[in-house]
Amino acid sequence: MVPGLSVLLVEWVAARHSRAGRKRKAYEAYARYTRRFPRNDIGWTRWADHSVGIDGPSDYFAILRAGYLLNPASTLIAKQLGTQLLHAYVHRPDERLLDEAQSVADRLEDQLGSSPEALCIKCEIAQLRGKIVDAQALALRAHSMLGGVGSDEQLAMIGSTMASIPGMERHAVDILRSVKSGKLDWQAHALIHELMKTSDPVLADGHLRHARERFRSQRPRDDFHQALREFAEHHELDMSAYRRPPASAAS
Repeated sequence: MVPGLSVLLVEWVAARHSRAGRKRKAYEAYARYTRRFPRNDIGWTRWADHSVGIDGPSDYFAILRAGYLLNPASTLIAKQLGTQLLHAYVHRPDERLLDEAQSVADRLEDQLGSSPEALCIKCEIAQLRGKIVDAQALALRAHSMLGGVGSDEQLAMIGSTMASIPGMERHAVDILRSVKSGKLDWQAHALIHELMKTSDPVLADGHLRHARERFRSQRPRDDFHQALREFAEHHELDMSAYRRPPASAAS
């Protein structure tokens, strides 16, 4: 079976296991797939994601590092590894985590030349080191590299990176509004809500409603408020905005 078709099958199988509470079965499905198709970067990222809560965070990074060694030109693995190293640093400040994230970005540039993915990693490193002006410049450079033809994944990546940088909120909103993919636009609108909830709460609420509608059209069996809380945690957002509403308002 070809890797692309096979990954769709394993995603379907893993989703059924996850919904039934069989997290280890979902994890094992991706483990088998990735061992069979080690050059398919999607398998490594999905395997790592499903390792959370199964074998602990050390296995999460071990899986991504192994995948990146085999696929050094993979922007998908590099971005996930670099970003998660930075999230780990926020919770456990250790310069080695920033240094490893920097090496991921440098290695990606060695493989592909300058890329938006590598620049976004460097942007977040600069911000964590307090170099806000450098972070702003790197984010703008990453966006300019797309030339108006970036993928939804790249637009979401740059928009969410800008969203965390002081002074770049308006840029972030403009970019996130361009995200159209069903799998990503609910997250983009949730992030726009977060950015606008103080300056324009009425418009912000409209974006939150759109996020809910898009989520439920894509994942009708899943809990929107749970997904929103997980999304908020991932982006270090104010959790009070994502509390489950009363039953009468949870339509």
